[in-house]
Amino acid sequence: MFCGRGFVCGEHYAKVHLRVNDYYEKGKSVKGMWMGRACERFGVVAGTEVNDAEFSALSNGFAPDGGQLCSRIYRKAKRSHETSEVIAAGRRSFYDLTLNAPKSFSIMAVTVGDRRIRDWHDQAVRQTFERIERMATRRIHESNGGESLKRTGSIACARYAHDANRALDPQLHDHLVVFNMTPDNDGRNYAVVSNEWFRSSSY
Repeated sequence: MFCGRGFVCGEHYAKVHLRVNDYYEKGKSVKGMWMGRACERFGVVAGTEVNDAEFSALSNGFAPDGGQLCSRIYRKAKRSHETSEVIAAGRRSFYDLTLNAPKSFSIMAVTVGDRRIRDWHDQAVRQTFERIERMATRRIHESNGGESLKRTGSIACARYAHDANRALDPQLHDHLVVFNMTPDNDGRNYAVVSNEWFRSSSY
């Protein structure tokens, strides 16, 4: 099953949710891994472990070395109704796309220890990510005031694999955290248009 949502100002999300295993194996830290063709462009290395500084930098539209990746870093801030305090910057940081294995498969993989099922799930996640990356799209603002979409086929993603849910039930699921930037061949990076991902989720 595939589902997901966008996050605004989510730089601490990895530390407080994705890396912490409040899940099946208490005390175990979950390691994120970088995926995607845009990794090198954004200053991270595909196939290596995600660290908090890298996650935070890309969440805010910067490379880990401090270089600005997005032309528009901040938009209108979100403020508390009670205090008018700024509680989130307006720019969407990333999309957390979650891929879940069927419950019966998870039970066999986690409680019985069937390694084949973990391997099947891993293959399914990788194939799904390849499709997600191919569908990566940006918006083009036309001179006449209209808009069109262009496929870029390149994103950077931090993958976190978990083996249980918050109720501590066995549940193989992966978080694919796709940062809200996609490079185009003009040398610039653009916000990702996510509509097609969610339209294709049932498939």
